[in-house]
Amino acid sequence: MLGTPTQATAEERKAILDQRLTAAVAAGQRVEWWGRGTFETIVSDHRYLPERPWGYALPLLLLTPFVLGPSARDLAGGLRPVVDLVVIVVFFGAIGLWAGRTRYERIAVGDQGEVTVVGAGFVRTAAALTLLAGLAGAIPGAAHLQGVIAAATSRGYAYDVRLASLLLLGFAMVLAGVVCLTAVRGLAYGQRGAWDRALIGSVLLVLATVPMTPIAGQGEMAAAIAFPAVLDIFVLLAARMPDDPQPA
Repeated sequence: MLGTPTQATAEERKAILDQRLTAAVAAGQRVEWWGRGTFETIVSDHRYLPERPWGYALPLLLLTPFVLGPSARDLAGGLRPVVDLVVIVVFFGAIGLWAGRTRYERIAVGDQGEVTVVGAGFVRTAAALTLLAGLAGAIPGAAHLQGVIAAATSRGYAYDVRLASLLLLGFAMVLAGVVCLTAVRGLAYGQRGAWDRALIGSVLLVLATVPMTPIAGQGEMAAAIAFPAVLDIFVLLAARMPDDPQPA
């Protein structure tokens, strides 16, 4: 029938992908991941900051505001707003540097030999937001658990439904944060399984914190924790990755 697309053979699809990879390597890009039994790959273009040193610098840059921030605020006196601004700039600046230092592209060859290239775009933004949501869940969740356990121990609270719910809230926040953090690297590399983990972690963090938002005082903190997770869900849905193609 006229107009019916011709099915490309496995050899033809592999040859097309090999050509794209050869061109990418010649342009200075690096092959990050090759789907075994599939016709797709991930290539990267590192713009600055060598990967190995930056891998150690990123956690330090992210933890520094939380470690030094409270002490700096106590010493600053009337300059506390300035210290808070510096902490925010350093925190989000580190995330921005990490998210923007490398461009990843997912190259896939379809059944008819068509080539699809998905740039960093939403995927890179989703990786940055997943990192932020993970930290927003893990760090406050751990602090919440520590505070609840310390208060219950020092004041001799009986173990009841209220105490159990407070502990479960902390565990849920930490779990959601850890799930998001484990998905960040794979998501930035375009791995399909990491997209699933990022979405699950973000949804869990929203479910754990949103019911607390009507509570006076603590509701604002819960909303602040849930906000990056809500944004992450929308960006993840916009950056929806197709299922890995099956071998021909």
